[in-house]
Amino acid sequence: MNTDAKLQIIDRLIFIRGKYLRLGFTLELGGEDTTKIRQAEKRLAKRIDDIREQLHDDWSGSATTVTSELRVISRRVQTSIRAIEKRADVPAHIVKAVSYVDRVLQITGRLLGV
Repeated sequence: MNTDAKLQIIDRLIFIRGKYLRLGFTLELGGEDTTKIRQAEKRLAKRIDDIREQLHDDWSGSATTVTSELRVISRRVQTSIRAIEKRADVPAHIVKAVSYVDRVLQITGRLLGV
């Protein structure tokens, strides 16, 4: 995988992490428990750090596929954020949002061979 492809993946991960940071703030302002979202965001941050440490290693898999999968997850996270902002079934959307981080970790784990 070339440098540009790696940077695109990293950009997407940072973008997704930003969504989780914002979601945590939204929940906090709404008086909701932020524990699960904060834990998910920390797992995502850890994976970004892992990727930084392995930046010069070879990554397996298709950059196009990974980037596409991360875009889909990003849209799904945004849908959950909008629902939470509208106060629509907040607990269910928190669970969905946490599951999306688990999916991101699976996808990026394939890249790193973990």
